[in-house]
Amino acid sequence: MNKKKIIYLSLLILTVLLVTSIYVSYGFFTNKLEEHGKLNIVVGTLDYKIESNELKNNQMIVNPNSIIELEIEIDSLNPISSKYELYYLLDKEVNDFEIGYFEVTEDLPKGEISTNGRKKIKVGIKNQSSEKVTVTFGVEGGFTNQNLILNTGKSLSLLNYCRIGETSSFAYTGTSQSFTTQCSGIYQVELWGAQGGSYCYEQKYNTGSYVSGNIYLKDNLSFFVFVGESTNIQGQPAFNGGGIGYASLYGDYGQTGAFSGGGATDIRLVDGNWDDFGSLKSRIMVAAGGGGDASHTSPSNTMYSCNVNNSKVLGKYGGTLNGIDNVDFGILGGKQDNGGICNFMEYCGIGSFGKGGDAIKNSHANGGGGGGYYGGAADRSEYLQGTSGIIGGASGSCFISGYPGCNAISEDSTENNIIHTNQSKHYSGYVFNNSQMIAGNEEMPTHDGLSTMIGNGGNGYAKITYLGN
Repeated sequence: MNKKKIIYLSLLILTVLLVTSIYVSYGFFTNKLEEHGKLNIVVGTLDYKIESNELKNNQMIVNPNSIIELEIEIDSLNPISSKYELYYLLDKEVNDFEIGYFEVTEDLPKGEISTNGRKKIKVGIKNQSSEKVTVTFGVEGGFTNQNLILNTGKSLSLLNYCRIGETSSFAYTGTSQSFTTQCSGIYQVELWGAQGGSYCYEQKYNTGSYVSGNIYLKDNLSFFVFVGESTNIQGQPAFNGGGIGYASLYGDYGQTGAFSGGGATDIRLVDGNWDDFGSLKSRIMVAAGGGGDASHTSPSNTMYSCNVNNSKVLGKYGGTLNGIDNVDFGILGGKQDNGGICNFMEYCGIGSFGKGGDAIKNSHANGGGGGGYYGGAADRSEYLQGTSGIIGGASGSCFISGYPGCNAISEDSTENNIIHTNQSKHYSGYVFNNSQMIAGNEEMPTHDGLSTMIGNGGNGYAKITYLGN
């Protein structure tokens, strides 16, 4: 073969190799390789970017005894779809260190990402060790027709984890409800007492109180929540301390009605029936219920009236340190060291520890006392000049362990011998901070926390929110 033919043949081979290389490269990035059944030759590298406000150079320093939540975004910088996995590295191995993703995360830490796509992963880190740990995040990439295997780092698993802002809510059920802490940290407890029984719930003049506070709790502790009831069934007590309201169907002044006081809402350390003394004395926070209504109409009117212009017959809104009195007739609300009494009444349904006073069935109508730390009083007289014995119940008092002005009882107290310590802290040692008490006639948060309302109408409510460390 002469030199000229050799040169021509060499140029032809080079040309074929160049064209093949260009086609293979173009085919890879447009998936032409797989369509034409050619060998999957890797050309170039996969590139991803990690973004998070909490990271610096993809790293974070996690201090001892801390809990961190962060959102990590993975941006694909590749002109093709690919597989990805978010992984992490630790600068040291320590016990009591957890890292993972939330069940409610928008995207999983492992999957497929589209061309120039983005994934959002919510990550939680819980360091209960005494060591400071540096965490580095990275992304492993691969092609959609390959099994993705981490070359370095650790995979994130689903984390059994307390999310900051995660809330447990408790509506009225007529029984105790349990709550167990999943993580150590600060919890906000919010309680709403129940409205006193009424024909006129929309008027909201005898609504329940609101209390709240923050408390540090260790994990795996159990508490019991009792949510107060509001009922307009006559002659029936309301769950968790609402005293009975009684009335005849017809009296000298026409048709009458009277209703029980609203039940308190509280959180306790000991379970049991709502009125078991051992359970009652373990309460560390109590929101008071409102007093029950009494009402009457003229004999010609077959409908019950609200009597909203006659304050004497209305149940009173839930109190704070002290319950609210029916002032004109000396029907007193619960206090910090005793139940409500009746200053002028010969017959009185006296409030007691955890329970509003009961009225009695007579020819007229009297509302029951509201539940609370101590319950409000109820009138039991059959007749009082100018009122015909139709008087609304007083309301209960609130309690928060550690709140100034509260008077906790001794652990040695019994049902027949309640001993007050003249200290605000409960004998258990559980104490709330950043606490507040709001009476039932004032502005308080709604149950969802998105707005405000004047007093709590209807049944009580409770909410416990994890705030982190």
